[in-house]
Formats: sequence, structure tokens, C-alpha cells
Amino acid sequence: MFFIYRAQAKPTHYLLIIDKNGRYRNAGLGASVFTIGRNLQFLKVPATINRISFVADQITSENQGINVNGFAVWKITDPIKSAQHFDFLDEENAIFEISESFVTILKSAIRHQVANLSIDDVVRKRGTLIKALKEKELTYVSEKWGIEVDTVEIENVQISSSTVFKYMQTEYRNRLRRESETSSLKADAIITEEQKELDIINENQEKELELLRQENEFELFQKQQEKEREKFEIKKSTLEKQKEFDRLKQEHELQNARGELEITMVQTKGEKEEILTRNLEDNKKVFLKKLPIALEALSIDTLNITPEILKTITDEIKNMLQKNS
Repeated sequence: MFFIYRAQAKPTHYLLIIDKNGRYRNAGLGASVFTIGRNLQFLKVPATINRISFVADQITSENQGINVNGFAVWKITDPIKSAQHFDFLDEENAIFEISESFVTILKSAIRHQVANLSIDDVVRKRGTLIKALKEKELTYVSEKWGIEVDTVEIENVQISSSTVFKYMQTEYRNRLRRESETSSLKADAIITEEQKELDIINENQEKELELLRQENEFELFQKQQEKEREKFEIKKSTLEKQKEFDRLKQEHELQNARGELEITMVQTKGEKEEILTRNLEDNKKVFLKKLPIALEALSIDTLNITPEILKTITDEIKNMLQKNS
């Protein structure tokens, strides 16, 4: 008879499969595996985050004792390596052993680093110390055990000697005062330099604004000149048109005057001719009227004369009458 066996891991646990030859296989987080019989073994390895605290005491390079307090956060990222070094049949005990071993290694690494540092370096350069721990001291253990160190923090550095502690406090205050004074001087120098730069920037901006204003004024002047030229051209065109109009008007008036003069002359000539005609008529009438008187004055009864002679006599009489009149 065969039995079907099911192994189920929590979502926060790796499920490891161990065959009959002792080889490990990672089924994954929260995995579920079915098997026939008991030919396979299963381990559940937690992937949760774990926090440990540590206190490390050590002598610095100045032969002064200090205590370094802090904490670290770690988790398992390679469950096969962890299972090969710790027994996870008892999960809680395995995590406890890893934590204790990790604290021991971490304290040793801190002592190794602090031994080469001064108190001032340990107090002020914690970031450098933490970086050295994570990148150098703990890398080998993390890779070997299949764990990952997320965080290492130094919360407090306590100086063992009260005298040294007071001295360092005094020195620290003096250093702070000197740094404050230096910072103040540097700040004043920086402010002065920045003010100079700001003045230069403002001056350049004012120059640029002045150039821009001049360009705008020149552009405005050009526009005004263009408008004036347009007005002049319009006025010039208007004057030329007016001049042409006046010329045409004068020509028209001259033509009209000439026409009127010609008409007047024609009328005057006609009147003269009419007067002459009228005078001639009047002269004829006068001649005819005075002809009997003239003939009587000549005392001629009968004349036998040709028409040409009669015409000559008549013209002479006519001239005489005109002179007398």
C-alpha cells in the first residue's frame, strides 16, 4: 500500500526537499509538494527578518576603554546553506543559534575595528565603522551561512573612564566652539564671496537690461522713423496728386478762358460786321435821302452818261456825303 504525503510551507518559509542521498533542493517560498511514501525529507526554513542587539567593549588605539552598543538586522536568503550549517528540525533553536553566533562574530569584528581607531574616530565616524563591518568583517560569514545583513547600527559609544570622558567632553566643547568660530568665519567669507558674485550678476543683468532697453528704444525709434517716412510718402503723394489736380484745373480753366475769348472775339467780330453793315445801310439811306439835294445843287437837267461814269459820280457823291456827315 502506498501513501501520498503532502508537505506545505508557510508563505514566509522556504520549503527544502532532501532526497535519500542527502541532496538539497529549494522548492521556494510557500511551496507545496506531494510525494508517494517517505522517500523524501522536508525542512522549513524561515525567511523572516531577525533583530539582534550587541555590546562590545574594547581598548582603542589610545589605550582607552569604550563600550559600543548597537543592533543588527538579518534574514536568510540562501536556505540550503543555512540548513547545511544549522539544524532546522527545531526552527526556533536554529534561529537562536544563528543569532548568538552572529552576535559573537559581530562583537569580534567591532573589537578588531575599534582597536585601530581613536576614541574620536569611534564617536564621530560611526558610518565608516559600520561600512567596514558590513563590507569586510561580515561578508564571509553572510555568504557562508546564507544570510544577508540588512542593517548594522551603533546606537551608543560609552567611554569607560570618567576622567577621559570629562576630558573628551571639554575637548569636544572646545572643538565645537572652534568649529563654530571657523564656520562663522567661513560663512562670512562665503557670504561675502556670494555677495560679490551676486553683485556681478546684478551688474551684468543691469547691463543686459540697459542693452535691451536701448535695443527696444532703437527699435521704437526705427518704427517711429518708418511711420514718419510713411506719413511723408503719403503727404508727398497727396501733394503730387493735388499739384496734378491744380495743373489739370488750370489747363481746364485756360481752355475755358480760351474758348470764352474765342467766343467773345467771334461775337465782337460779328458785332463789328453788324455795325459796319448797319452803317453802310445808314449811309445808303442818307445818300438816297440827300441824292436829290445833290442833284439839285448840280443844276443838271438831263445827262447822257454811261453806267461806269454814273457809278463814278455816285461814289464821289457818297464820299462827299460821308465827309459832310
